[in-house]
Amino acid sequence: MVAVGLELSMLPEPGTGWVVAEGDRHHWSWECGGNRWRGGPIVDDTTWFDLASLTKVLITVPLTLRAMKEGAIEPETRLGRVGGRLAEAPVGRATVEQLLTHTSGAPPELEVVGELDDSLAALVMVDPGSVVYSDAGFIALGRLLELVSGKVLHVLAREFAAEMGIGRDDIEFFEVEPGRWASTGPRLRGKVHDPAARSAGRLLGHSGCFTTLTGARRLLDFWLAPVPCYSALAASALRPRGEPRTGGHRGWGWALQGDDYACVPGWPAATVSHTGFTGTAVAFDPDGGTFALVLSNAVADGSGASLRWLRSMFASLAPSVNPSGRDGTV
Repeated sequence: MVAVGLELSMLPEPGTGWVVAEGDRHHWSWECGGNRWRGGPIVDDTTWFDLASLTKVLITVPLTLRAMKEGAIEPETRLGRVGGRLAEAPVGRATVEQLLTHTSGAPPELEVVGELDDSLAALVMVDPGSVVYSDAGFIALGRLLELVSGKVLHVLAREFAAEMGIGRDDIEFFEVEPGRWASTGPRLRGKVHDPAARSAGRLLGHSGCFTTLTGARRLLDFWLAPVPCYSALAASALRPRGEPRTGGHRGWGWALQGDDYACVPGWPAATVSHTGFTGTAVAFDPDGGTFALVLSNAVADGSGASLRWLRSMFASLAPSVNPSGRDGTV
């Protein structure tokens, strides 16, 4: 058990929003800190937070499951199947399953120079199998979703957000109005922090989404209470995809307990989680219904100290939540 509220009140920066709940009970939420690294308005439920890599599990994986449900792709579908610039490229051999589980052999990062397809086609791949956490792989997955749908990713994401009851006041892509933005850097002026998404100038499969705390909470509902037509696919995404492999233990997008990136080690064995570079994190136990979500701009100081502090606080959250009021004790 940790006194989150006391610790947060002692640290006015970074700007941080928390939501913790156990099913429909013991709901607790709080926003604190400034939306600029040194000052600025206190963050609130209208503040734009950069989801960073939470985009993978809150946007790209649900869109992938939707494409599976519609029959556009299957787990065994190869990126190169759709033809075009990527058909003969090394990355074209990667399957949807491999991209989702970070086992495609794609490198960790992608430098976007010029056209996105040209950058993807130039990727140097290694033999698939081991888990290598890969932004590049999720960028390729996002591009596959565009090619099979004929729509750019932010249009697909906007459609999905509407299905989840999220309007434009609670979700945006690539760039937001700086006055409501939890700053992740002094020169970004409301633009996404991730350099690949910034170079591409749009939402990519790994990053590029901004939400409010309310928007992120509603995106998480896709996993907490999936509609019947998605329930089987969502359950599949949260299960181990084969035996634990060298480098990690993954579902579709999600880190499972025992993975190097799992961020709540004390939670039950079925728990899945994910983190984002800007200080964001999400974890939930699909069996017990407990979840925790934090949005932040902790990366903005450049030192890593606040980000390490926030990760430590998130990891110490107990899997049974029973807040005792405004002080945020859980």
